[in-house]
Amino acid sequence: MAGDPAGGRNAFLAPFAGEPKRAVLLLTEGDALARGGVLWKGKGNGYDVRRLNAYAAEEGVDSGPQAHPEWARLWGKAGEQQPLLLEWPRTPEWVVNPDRPQLDRLHLPPPARGRVGADLEKLGVPKKR
Repeated sequence: MAGDPAGGRNAFLAPFAGEPKRAVLLLTEGDALARGGVLWKGKGNGYDVRRLNAYAAEEGVDSGPQAHPEWARLWGKAGEQQPLLLEWPRTPEWVVNPDRPQLDRLHLPPPARGRVGADLEKLGVPKKR
């Protein structure tokens, strides 16, 4: 996750090599979601729709695959506004190996670049040519 800590323009990605079917955005213990133990307020966030298997799940419970509309429905209109659904490329140059990270691969592809996520060049991660 990278972006605005005030609740907007974040990029929620699952760019790592390995098991994309296990990628979950929010993993809770017990019934934290059912008890209202989590509040979400986001605007203009970007979501990796190809590699996120689930958006909200309880630890130890197989929720199965979830689509972004289920995430938006969970928080309501006030909780998730103007999402940007990203199709993170599946090609090797966009995959990050967690054992040997090449952070330059985290630069967002168009059309997301500049709309969501952190400015990696400002963080000292230049884009390779």
